[in-house]
Amino acid sequence: MGQSSTADVYASAEANFLAGKFEAAHLQLEAALNADDDAGQLWELLGMVAYAEGDPDLAIDALEHASLLVPLANCSQFVLAICYEKREQPESASSIYRHLGSQDDLDENLMEPVARALGRCDECEYALEVCRLAATRMPEAPEPLMGMVFYMKRLSRPAEQILPVLFRAFHLDPEDSDCRLTLARTLHECQQHEEAAYLLSVLPIEDYRCMNCLTAMHEIFAAAGDATNLARCIAVLQAIEGRKA
Repeated sequence: MGQSSTADVYASAEANFLAGKFEAAHLQLEAALNADDDAGQLWELLGMVAYAEGDPDLAIDALEHASLLVPLANCSQFVLAICYEKREQPESASSIYRHLGSQDDLDENLMEPVARALGRCDECEYALEVCRLAATRMPEAPEPLMGMVFYMKRLSRPAEQILPVLFRAFHLDPEDSDCRLTLARTLHECQQHEEAAYLLSVLPIEDYRCMNCLTAMHEIFAAAGDATNLARCIAVLQAIEGRKA
């Protein structure tokens, strides 16, 4: 198959793939590859189509074959790693995730998925580095900072080390109640009980139904000697317990 013909098939199949017409894309690629088994880009696209069709085994075969012919795009490597996970090949998956996570130019839309994948593989140091890179590349976004906090906690980093990262996230989005509660809990761990209680005092405590959250608030208000808000917590906890009885 000539270069122009391969490019035409790729463009047409990619358009079908992006439009959700997976079967049409699959048939186009299969026919073209029967004529030219060395078209690496077509194999790569077939792997992506197969994954979208829910066929991880074919996706692995196609992407592995493509990797022998052309460098795989980051998104294709990510899909290959996911398929390895589905086929219970965690070492192969983890190796790809670590490779992606070590790239300074990793696509921004892949940063969170790669960090989550590394976390699933218990590669928390690598996941933390991906979140740190994302925080550098997206300084106005609180999500990478909260990702850093999550993996720092999994790595048992001291609360004093986590606190500055949480403050940065909180200042970016002070309306996020989850971030506010996490910051208050971390301040409480650092024995800054009054500051933690002040952060929580503005929350609509009466609307909470999460026992874990309410218990944490109860502990913080008690430690800070905030009788008013402690009473609010107790009232909500008793109401929840009363409904269970």
